[in-house]
Amino acid sequence: MESTMRMTHLATPLMPPSEMGEKVRQFPWEDTPLGPILSWPATLRIAVDMLLVSKVPTCLVWGAQLSTIYNDAFNEMMGKRQVLGCSFDDVLGESWEKVGPILFKALSGEATLLENLPLIINRNGASEPSYFTFSCTPVRDESGAIVGVLDKVIETTAHVQSEQQWRMLAFAHEQQVRARTADLEHLWQLSGGMAQDVKNLLGGICSSLALLEQRLAQGHLERLDTCIESARGAANQAVALADRLLAFSCFQALDPQPVNVTQLIDGMAAVLSQSLGSQITLQMHLELLPWTVLVDVEQLQRALQSLCLNACDALPNGGRVIVSTGNVRYDACEQGHDGLLPGDYTYVQVEDNGCGMGPEAVVRAFEPFFTGKSAGQGHGLGLAMIYGFVRQSGGRALIESEPGKGTRVRLLLPRHLTQD
Repeated sequence: MESTMRMTHLATPLMPPSEMGEKVRQFPWEDTPLGPILSWPATLRIAVDMLLVSKVPTCLVWGAQLSTIYNDAFNEMMGKRQVLGCSFDDVLGESWEKVGPILFKALSGEATLLENLPLIINRNGASEPSYFTFSCTPVRDESGAIVGVLDKVIETTAHVQSEQQWRMLAFAHEQQVRARTADLEHLWQLSGGMAQDVKNLLGGICSSLALLEQRLAQGHLERLDTCIESARGAANQAVALADRLLAFSCFQALDPQPVNVTQLIDGMAAVLSQSLGSQITLQMHLELLPWTVLVDVEQLQRALQSLCLNACDALPNGGRVIVSTGNVRYDACEQGHDGLLPGDYTYVQVEDNGCGMGPEAVVRAFEPFFTGKSAGQGHGLGLAMIYGFVRQSGGRALIESEPGKGTRVRLLLPRHLTQD
């Protein structure tokens, strides 16, 4: 039984109607290396027939001149550009450098697949970043020689951008989870430190009251004042602990007043120098005309004394402490300092050339109950209290440190314009 196969060719009206089919039929191929359609070899005519009926964006790259023929789906990707008959390297423009090696692999006989290749495409009068998947298949003539490449091109820009957005959202979510975990860890440390300190203080009070009760029961009335003073001392420490925690949480009662920080610190020079001891040199670098700030004077004095004592602890063998003031302006691009708003600030800074801290300690320096000192040498609330006080005053506390080079703590207080 004989079977007959009818071949659909470009020169006949049997081709299903399509925009690119018509353009291919009407194109002046006689002016190109391919020559008139009627002279095309069967392999070329069949390959063109196949790509024109395909719904997948497909182009045929033919001959040594890399002449390009493509279908409607491919034409939509090209936008307003009309590149029928052009050399494929001209079609791709700047993208040829990436796509060319894929095409030449196919021309050498190796079918290739490259997914989500990033390219810069000019298709509507402007260059735009895009992503494409290329599947290149060699086309052979009747003798088996490779005469062209059938290139199926799928644009994956939307898919890649969606994946990128998903990854960004996933990364942001992961960062949020890590931040929440870190917050919980800090909360656990805070509650643990508070519980231990409160327990110790209450233990001191209870011990003093128990001893007082015992002496009263035995009729020993002498030295009762010692028990009372011991209990009172522990109670006062508990009150001080509560004040520090309130300072960190920004809930303490402040009495802000317009202050010239240079005059305030200059008046404290003798006290600060005495607290540092004879082995540590105190230097003052004070701004002659600092901007006025609105701040609680007593709390600022305590903060400065605490910073100087910390510097002293970092200089067991002596060294130098520099206390300075100055004016500084932060603009919108410098808001990375813990949410610092753009504007004018006056700073109070304490810098030492002591042992310094590593990056991990610097990150945690303002956390309550975090301390690099030995047990019994501090609760780890000094910097936390300063941090809370400065934030409650509308400013920020910044710290820089490097092991072996020292530490710098800067308190930024917003300028008080109405009183300048």
